[in-house]
Amino acid sequence: MNSSYEPLFIIHFKHDYFVSGIFAHIDVKPTNETLKIIRDYDLVIKKNIGSFSIHFPSIFASSPNSRINILSDKLNFHFTLQCTDASFMNYTSNLPNDIENKMFLFQYANNKLHTNDRVSENDLIDFRQFEIPYFSKPFGHLKIQLDENLPIENFIRFSAQSLYWRYIIRSPHLLDYSGLAITNKNRNIQFDGPYPVTLPNGDPALSFVSPNIIPRKELTQLTWQLVEQFNTDGNGGKTIIPNLQHPNHKTISFIGADYNIEGQKRVLDIII
Repeated sequence: MNSSYEPLFIIHFKHDYFVSGIFAHIDVKPTNETLKIIRDYDLVIKKNIGSFSIHFPSIFASSPNSRINILSDKLNFHFTLQCTDASFMNYTSNLPNDIENKMFLFQYANNKLHTNDRVSENDLIDFRQFEIPYFSKPFGHLKIQLDENLPIENFIRFSAQSLYWRYIIRSPHLLDYSGLAITNKNRNIQFDGPYPVTLPNGDPALSFVSPNIIPRKELTQLTWQLVEQFNTDGNGGKTIIPNLQHPNHKTISFIGADYNIEGQKRVLDIII
């Protein structure tokens, strides 16, 4: 009898930062115990960009096989997760600053794999206290206990940061201009400032802070401009820099303690 393979369950990794919504930087490795289950049940693991799946044969031991048959055995699957993007923390929200001994633990409960709608610090545990010993800290661990209610499609969703942007103007030739401002192209959004600041090396600079938080995105249509001779009475000023640089998720700068400013706004610094 010929056997085809059907999905037992699929795990999708998602991240709001990316245009596609797909988080393609997770490497999944089954534990030795899970590899034994896969062999014993003639299962197949398939990896795709941003997801992986376990498939079962429609014929097993010369008899018809079904998904409900396997789910009813209430098997436990364990997978080690590694993140291949060293900049992950730079664009991901709802996480503490220090995760030195922390790893993510994702396990199926209440129809989802993490505590809230998006992954948060509530899904972090001390890897040294986990039931399965790890000699070095993994990015995370995924535990799937099969039952009759387990959906085929399952999701792990990360959220992108939303921070106030603070442009730091430090170049001497730019500081010589008067009436500096940062606005959008239509001049209907203006950053707060300028505020005088002193950089850690003692150099003077001017800062401009966005009026609202700005979601971080892999690609964005936002365009901010540095202008001179600007005022709110109708003079839109003269453009000096038509497209100010956006934050690079691979290089993040914070000049303040715990990257806070007045009012406890969490800010992302872009130094010009």
